[in-house]
Amino acid sequence: MDFSDISHVLTVYVHDVIDHAFVLYEGDHEARRACEAMGDGHRTVIVPFIPTAENLAKWAFEQVQPHIQTAYGNRLQLVAMHCRETPKSMASWRP
Repeated sequence: MDFSDISHVLTVYVHDVIDHAFVLYEGDHEARRACEAMGDGHRTVIVPFIPTAENLAKWAFEQVQPHIQTAYGNRLQLVAMHCRETPKSMASWRP
């Protein structure tokens, strides 16, 4: 598989969705009010889960997987997604 194809899927369905955004759990009403008070220049993405690295890895897997299968059929299978918090800490998710 060409890396530019992988890059495109990751860019459209993960990077462009959460890059430079404050990712908030939908149930955190206090944080939501604080972000709303910051105005239009503040980018917030609200998700139905607590945005830990582990949960973001699962979310990213779920965003990417259907597009890999649609584009490449059954011969290609996504097996894991990794989310780095820092250069030394990473969470992985496998179905």
